[in-house]
Amino acid sequence: MISIAELEERWAALCSRPRDLGRVVHINARHPAGARRRLSEARVLRETGIISDSWNRLSESQRRISRQVSISDVAVAGLIADGKPIELAGDNLFVDLDLSALHLPPGSLLRVGSLILVVSKDTYLGGQEFGKCFGEDALRWVNDKAHRHRRLRGVLCEVIGPGLVCEGDSVQRIDGHETLYPNGRPWLVIRGERVVFRGENGRMEAEGYVVDGEQHGLWRYYRSTGVVHLEGQYRFGNREGRWLGYWASGERAWLMRYEAGMRISGEFYAPSEECDRLLAEAEAIECLAFDSYEATFQVAGPTALVARAKYFGTTNQLASLEIIDADGDIFGTRHWCHSGDELRTDEGVRSDGEWRIETSYHASGNRKSQERRRNGKLDGESSYWDEEGKMTHLDVYEEGVLKVTRSYVRGALSSMSLHLPDGSVRVSEIRRAS
Repeated sequence: MISIAELEERWAALCSRPRDLGRVVHINARHPAGARRRLSEARVLRETGIISDSWNRLSESQRRISRQVSISDVAVAGLIADGKPIELAGDNLFVDLDLSALHLPPGSLLRVGSLILVVSKDTYLGGQEFGKCFGEDALRWVNDKAHRHRRLRGVLCEVIGPGLVCEGDSVQRIDGHETLYPNGRPWLVIRGERVVFRGENGRMEAEGYVVDGEQHGLWRYYRSTGVVHLEGQYRFGNREGRWLGYWASGERAWLMRYEAGMRISGEFYAPSEECDRLLAEAEAIECLAFDSYEATFQVAGPTALVARAKYFGTTNQLASLEIIDADGDIFGTRHWCHSGDELRTDEGVRSDGEWRIETSYHASGNRKSQERRRNGKLDGESSYWDEEGKMTHLDVYEEGVLKVTRSYVRGALSSMSLHLPDGSVRVSEIRRAS
């Protein structure tokens, strides 16, 4: 094992590290029991960090958001490893960049590929496994208080802007600025591509990302109480994917799906107490068929919505519920059977019938399946749950062809199956620490 004296000598001989612009040399995903897997690219989300990394498998008490992604200077990692694989250190990203506290104080923003990270104030130290791999001298050297400003072990970061990182991507510190109200409170705060809008009282009103002058990535809009009332992704100025609206209580109010700025489907959720009140007060106003009545009532929410309910006979038992927007378009329909069990949900059947999302339910009321179809064929993700509400498997289709199956045991991912064009299936078991 290399000695502290040798480490100091090699450190002194290192060339000055890049500060303005570096690059990603190595991407690493940590797995249970100390396993490491090198990646050529990695998808990184705010909720999960690197999707395939073991940070996601930690308990809620252990999963600290400020420690989502660990970064090490590849040159320092190399001199510590002394010929061993540097991924044994267990860091997610190995970069060619100066990570010292002088260059990257806590709160600094880094753009790595297309994602944005903020440097945590947590001190990153080596542990027992680090000492076993590289020796006790190496462990003492990186943990020495006299050297901590050097950040020899690296830095810990929180994800504030999701994205994709690939080997060879650039790594760059982002600077920012603030625009103030006359009262001195910040109005527009820009940190690289991250933008925060605040009211005169200092309350956050909106936050998100801007690329080339256009909204891009995750945006959130807040009520005066601080509760999020709208959130979703932009793609260069257009809404894309899932957008969620929330009631003042924080309960989900509606879900919309967009493609290139155009809404393709949606689903409305009345808050529990409001739903009970509306159904109790609604009256059958028009007889549509022998065994069905219809009631129409306005629903207060973040957008103008009308709910049209059909009932079985003269009872208050729902047969179907349609949600209609201000343009008269139906973007959510639910159907019930005579027992009161919900049979299915058709979310946002577009007028041309191209997209359709179908949801079925167990007798308990828990979701059973949710399938997305395009032009009558399964396309995208289809999810399935057991009666307890735990996911059993998730299938990914492409124009009716099954591509990937993710299988779950008691709600935890157990295996992934890749369905190849020749009809064969390649299965990868997910092993977990006992």
